[in-house]
Amino acid sequence: MALRIESVHEKASGTLELALSGGLLFHFSSTDVRLCGMRFDSSSRMLITEGSRLEIVPGTEAEDAILESLRCLDQLHAARKIALGIVARAEQGSTQLYEKLAKKGFDKETARIAVRWMCENGYVDDRRYVKLLLQSHLMRRGQGPERLKAIAWPRIGLFENPKAIFAEAFSSIEEEDLLEAMRRNAENLLKRGRIPAGHRRAVLDDGNEENPVAPLSHSRKLAYLRSWFRQEGFPNYAIDRFLESWETENKDES
Repeated sequence: MALRIESVHEKASGTLELALSGGLLFHFSSTDVRLCGMRFDSSSRMLITEGSRLEIVPGTEAEDAILESLRCLDQLHAARKIALGIVARAEQGSTQLYEKLAKKGFDKETARIAVRWMCENGYVDDRRYVKLLLQSHLMRRGQGPERLKAIAWPRIGLFENPKAIFAEAFSSIEEEDLLEAMRRNAENLLKRGRIPAGHRRAVLDDGNEENPVAPLSHSRKLAYLRSWFRQEGFPNYAIDRFLESWETENKDES
């Protein structure tokens, strides 16, 4: 049975609500039309796509081409609405948001278009996202750059290489902030008082790994910290400066 266009209603928000026979209801806006590569002429009720002009007039039969276009527009409208709701609750990386939309059932192209619109309008910004993670994981918790990369890399870079995003974010870190992060990191590590298995060879200066639970001497602490900070991805210049300061402050333990 052919579907007929029952009504076309334009809301105050600029959203068009189009009802078809059978209870089908579609929503879209001029933004959705533009993002899908179409144009809507409100005066003539024409949905204009590449090479065709689809007339949307109440009482007429809905062509297959109109139905396909309406489904595309309706899905994009829903995807943008959900995306806005997600970022309102928490900052998102571009790939992270894309995957959340895909999990909610949107096709890849619709999810991608919705996320690109979010990025273009500043609702999603991978650089801002990485800087927030820097504040949370590096500055507050003392975790190293490699730990941060492991967290953020899968969540960003839908439209740009994550490497460039990280390079820019890390270049903005002040040296004193790095040293403060390393201080917090060192405090947490040394509270353990034992050598983690992955660092025994770097720490045990006599090469003997038969007693890995022996208390850490001053020299072993120094070797342990250097090995750990390298693994965490802290730059060598910052490691050297921090350990020089740390050794001076703790020289009475040697």
